[in-house]
Amino acid sequence: GLGKSLIPSSTHFDVIDLFVKVTDESSAHTARNITRSEGMFVGYTSGAAMQAIHQLVEEKYFDEDSKVVVIFPDHGSRYMSKIYNEEWMAAQGFFDSSNESQNNIQYINDLTTKKLEIYLKEYIKTKDHLESGLLKQKVILFFQS
Repeated sequence: GLGKSLIPSSTHFDVIDLFVKVTDESSAHTARNITRSEGMFVGYTSGAAMQAIHQLVEEKYFDEDSKVVVIFPDHGSRYMSKIYNEEWMAAQGFFDSSNESQNNIQYINDLTTKKLEIYLKEYIKTKDHLESGLLKQKVILFFQS
């Protein structure tokens, strides 16, 4: 997997144009940001792939005509006890002033009926604003089975 010191025998270095090094911390936060902002429940390696794109953008590697495709090779369900776990993230030292804990996320099965009613009313109101163009953000509900 990503970060391991093993190099698969199927790796063809002659077709690789560029390697981009990313940190575990930035990969974890990027995966969580993708989940939060895009609604795609991606894993650590997907976060690393997107983080590499962010770094290349910062380095002005791409120009205005560039077409960029990123493949997300994993999903978040394998990382519930890791990057999607607040305690694990804190134990790794991954929270600081620029990357705060997301303890304010509540899962549907943890909500009381009254809270769920309030959240759904807010969601519907926000959805209406999104459709009318008054609001420029996405709303994501997290479900845990």
